[in-house]
Amino acid sequence: MKRYIIQYAADGETVERVFASKADAFRWFNRECPPGEAVFIEEEAGGQRSPAKTLRKKVRTGPASCGPASVFLRVPARRDQA
Repeated sequence: MKRYIIQYAADGETVERVFASKADAFRWFNRECPPGEAVFIEEEAGGQRSPAKTLRKKVRTGPASCGPASVFLRVPARRDQA
């Protein structure tokens, strides 16, 4: 069974988080990983690791890109004519 590992730096130490699926690993990286550089590694059942892939997470500086609901276009309901 494969394991998915994300290594990142926290308080000057390298920390490894292990996940059961690639989706869980990327979900955690996108939502909770501290900003900066991290490394993604896939590990086979025998302990053999794939080459590390560098991931970078930017520090958010501005507002979220999604506007309030009032900004979205509203399309009036279509009325069928007889």
